[in-house]
Amino acid sequence: MGQRGYRSRSGGGILRFLARAGMLVVALIFLLLIGTLAARPFAARIAERDFPPPGRLLDVGGRHAHIHCTGSGTPTILLESGLDTRGSWSWAGLRNELSQTSRVCAYDRAGILWSEPGEGQRDSEHIAGELHALLDAASEAPPYVMVGHSVGGLHVRVYDERYPGEVLGFVFVDPSHPEQDDRFPAEVREQMARANSFSLVGWIFNVMAPYRVMIEHDTPNTAYFWRSFPTVQREAAAIKASSEQASRAGSLGDRPVVVLTAGKPLSMSGISDQGVAAMQQTWLELHDELAALSSNSDHRVVEGAGHYIHVDRPEAVVAAVCDVVIAVREGGRVRRSRPLLDVRESPHSCR
Repeated sequence: MGQRGYRSRSGGGILRFLARAGMLVVALIFLLLIGTLAARPFAARIAERDFPPPGRLLDVGGRHAHIHCTGSGTPTILLESGLDTRGSWSWAGLRNELSQTSRVCAYDRAGILWSEPGEGQRDSEHIAGELHALLDAASEAPPYVMVGHSVGGLHVRVYDERYPGEVLGFVFVDPSHPEQDDRFPAEVREQMARANSFSLVGWIFNVMAPYRVMIEHDTPNTAYFWRSFPTVQREAAAIKASSEQASRAGSLGDRPVVVLTAGKPLSMSGISDQGVAAMQQTWLELHDELAALSSNSDHRVVEGAGHYIHVDRPEAVVAAVCDVVIAVREGGRVRRSRPLLDVRESPHSCR
């Protein structure tokens, strides 16, 4: 009897300890969240002090949106970034070169870097509408050549569908394809689904973002991470909707198009060598299909470049934009490259 009573008291002590520990964890999380809300204004002031917007902040639907345009000439080159926190800053390495070719504009989608968050879904339809309103507010009139990286490839196709006649040419930089999630190998799809699901690490990054600015902010990306990261999560949640919207976009006719594919396969942990090879083969096939949307196109594989071709091999992107701009101006064919071109040659001048 006494032994059973001892076990009972011991078990009750453990339960009380666990209950108190749980309450302590909840209290710590609550204090961390309160501290995050208090730290956010400080993070914003630090970011604005050290990295002010390089372009213009314009009122679009009651929020400030950032667009940075340089150079002159027509058509205007519009740069649409991928699904990440770098926004317009990811194009910094080729802006000067492109601005010697024609007018060039990079912008930040709502909630990325210098642009304030927007309402509604973060799918391609909403993003295209916001971009159109921003261009109107900035008095940056068409015609355009649109350059879309990764998921930006979906956005520019939806923009073209919604606003016909404005876009005269395209450069797709390792672009997303509306059917990629259905056509990648099964192990790749499973890994991507796990990566896109809720993760404790992602939640911690979100909560700790304002504090990170106070410790390290050597680039606009880190300085504004507290704003951009939650928005990227919202955009990632809308990928399926964006893909469905882009799948309804029609043919690109005979407008000049260049599709650039990264020569380095996408690296994903937990994927076998066979899975990586199969994914790369599917990636090439999907990009062939994107190129086939126009009867005036070229598909180039950029050796030595990863998914961020404009960072790893900016000269390849400059060459592609140059070729499309020339074709638009002259009303001719886009320059054709050798199959699976290693883009190391200097592009011919398009000035």
